[in-house]
Amino acid sequence: MTPILQLEEVRYTYPGNAEPALRGANLSLWGGKKIAVLGRNGSGKSTLFLHCNGILRPDGGQLYLAGKPVKYDRGSLLGLRRHVGIVFQNPDDQLFSASVVQDMSFGPLNLGLSQVEASRRVEEAAEQCEIVDLLDRPTHALSGGQKARVALAGVLAMEPSVILVDEVMASLDPWMRDQILSILHDFAARGRTVVLATHDLALARTWADLVAVMEGGRVLAVDTPDVIFSSEAMLAHLGPRSAWFYPPLRSASEAALAPQGDRATKPVAPAVPAPVDGPLCEPLTVPTERNPHSNGSGNVHADLGKMTQR
Repeated sequence: MTPILQLEEVRYTYPGNAEPALRGANLSLWGGKKIAVLGRNGSGKSTLFLHCNGILRPDGGQLYLAGKPVKYDRGSLLGLRRHVGIVFQNPDDQLFSASVVQDMSFGPLNLGLSQVEASRRVEEAAEQCEIVDLLDRPTHALSGGQKARVALAGVLAMEPSVILVDEVMASLDPWMRDQILSILHDFAARGRTVVLATHDLALARTWADLVAVMEGGRVLAVDTPDVIFSSEAMLAHLGPRSAWFYPPLRSASEAALAPQGDRATKPVAPAVPAPVDGPLCEPLTVPTERNPHSNGSGNVHADLGKMTQR
């Protein structure tokens, strides 16, 4: 079986930089998969995505689309971008038209589609992302979450086989985050591919079918979350262990079936503080300076009222 997209020994150095951003990166993307790409800042995640979409051209190595080497003439790049869409981390880098409908129409029209077909795709993507009521709104008047949905809808309107999502979750509230993940899940369920760059290790562990770990411009490993997150070698590249590392609490019946020595998978009861008799803290008294206009009663407003009656 041939991967939809494949990077083979891709190398790239940004102009003016001495250190390469990619040092022989290898990655194969298969249909119907949700893939999380992990790695610290500067590991090469965004640079890898820009190569997948043809925005950057490698200094060495090769990009393949459906088993065929990608060329970089205008026609070949249009073909690549018909199959591979990218959602940038900052939606302001992606939205530039006056209105939402104009922005969403740009991609399909740029692919050479008719106005009728472009409009059909825009309406379908708008319904999927629940932004039909935003179509006539100026893009600059949108909230951050609305911009994220519009940027994703603009990519969906191009009907790609692969969507690259570059760390868009960080600025979203939990409700918007769940909506975006639901859209991406539905996209993958139709046999298409989602590649999500993220620092959210808990999300990668529970959401992804495959996890790719990057470090120093290379892809160190690609495997299932269970394999990646049980590898001490990979965990060393993912940062300090915290709550994301431990599995969720299980029911009592599930815990009873676990081996006695399996402390990492046993549910841990939360610590409950012992009851405390009496108030939790002493009443707070705030010292005040003596007001020169006060008669000592402690009530400045009452004292001022008495002064006016003299």
